[in-house]
Amino acid sequence: MSTATSPSIHTAKKARVSARARAPFKSNDGRLTVEEWAKLPETKPHYELIDGILKQKMPTRRRHSHTAAMLHFLLMQWGFAKGWMFYTEGTGMKADDFNGFVPDVSGFAPGTTFDPDAVYDQAPFFVAEILPPSTANADRTTKMKAYARAEVEIYLLIDAKKRTVEAYRLEGQTFGEPQRLGENDVWAPEELPGLELGLAQLWMPARKSK
Repeated sequence: MSTATSPSIHTAKKARVSARARAPFKSNDGRLTVEEWAKLPETKPHYELIDGILKQKMPTRRRHSHTAAMLHFLLMQWGFAKGWMFYTEGTGMKADDFNGFVPDVSGFAPGTTFDPDAVYDQAPFFVAEILPPSTANADRTTKMKAYARAEVEIYLLIDAKKRTVEAYRLEGQTFGEPQRLGENDVWAPEELPGLELGLAQLWMPARKSK
């Protein structure tokens, strides 16, 4: 009589990793660590780790992508020659042991060194999140608190549909009250000397009626 054999530990581990890449799940102790998150195969859309649970970032509306691209372009135009580096969504960041995010735009101060093979960085100086309905609550609560604990100095929340910006600055271990800006305002933070960001440049032009 034949008997079924148990898969090897290696095979079982590969199966678990494959399952993790396909859908949100919980590890045996209920949560994943950032180190476990970083070992998962690359996927698109990206997964973020929020309180130890995988959450997939879904495809965004064109206005979201447009605003993120323009913000990155304008920040690089201002900061590259000064030694600043700004990145669009891709490489993750470690906020703490159980929170790993993939910001829409992140910025690093002059002198920051990077590992070219890293899948996540430590906390940047600057983070911007463009608010889609699916993650707006997390961006304002769980992620905001984690960014503050990680000592992100400036946190922008951008609503590309309403054309508004909330600029938060770190005060101790939390973010203070935001500077609220409208679609045609200019953002000129003292932490980024010389930057005068005209917000009107961020928004996608309205479609012309035929």
